[in-house]
Amino acid sequence: MTAWQKQVDFWEKRVAGYRYQDKKDTYRLMRFNNKDYITIKKCIEIYLAQLGKCLYCGCRVKTRGKKQIDRRTRPDPKLATIDRIENHKAHVLGNCVIACYRCNVRRGGDSVEVFKRKTAKFLGRLTTEEEDDMIDWFLG
Repeated sequence: MTAWQKQVDFWEKRVAGYRYQDKKDTYRLMRFNNKDYITIKKCIEIYLAQLGKCLYCGCRVKTRGKKQIDRRTRPDPKLATIDRIENHKAHVLGNCVIACYRCNVRRGGDSVEVFKRKTAKFLGRLTTEEEDDMIDWFLG
């Protein structure tokens, strides 16, 4: 399998997972049209437009790494995820950005602007070693 095929395979699995998640949670999400749903091609375009970096902390996200085995284990904190800008909407075009797993989980219900400010303030006060310790502590 070539490097390009691995990228496509990674995003294909991601999109399938998000589609399942959104369909499962339709009771709380605004209705969406299937044609507006994020595609593999669009994921790759967003990834390239963001230069393969997390929108929030700026770390280089990984498209390969430790996978989540079950609910008790966590994926790699820098694993690429698709974050919804507005969490009440599905993973549709115009509502998605690339974020590392750590930031996607930490953002919760904060707006993008609020979370970016919190992250910049937080990361500006820490050394790289302290940041790594905090990541390990946060992900438990």
